[in-house]
Amino acid sequence: MAAGAPRGLGRIEVSTDGHTWFSDRAVQVLDAYPDAFTFVHITDTHIGFDEEEYTATERLEFFVEECNAVNPAFVVVTGDI
Repeated sequence: MAAGAPRGLGRIEVSTDGHTWFSDRAVQVLDAYPDAFTFVHITDTHIGFDEEEYTATERLEFFVEECNAVNPAFVVVTGDI
């Protein structure tokens, strides 16, 4: 993080189905604007899955693992989980 950025700025916590994930790199302060970066948008993870067979946590884990393959700068999760 850049000098003067508040400690703990980058930490987020996400909880679903009794599971909690932490990210200490959720926010990053850059010294310069990058030439390019990648966004991934995850939405409505319940569509295409049998809701009785997969929990919300299992569906979210699947999509997060898939988007990690492209190492995005931003991941935005919206819609019904």
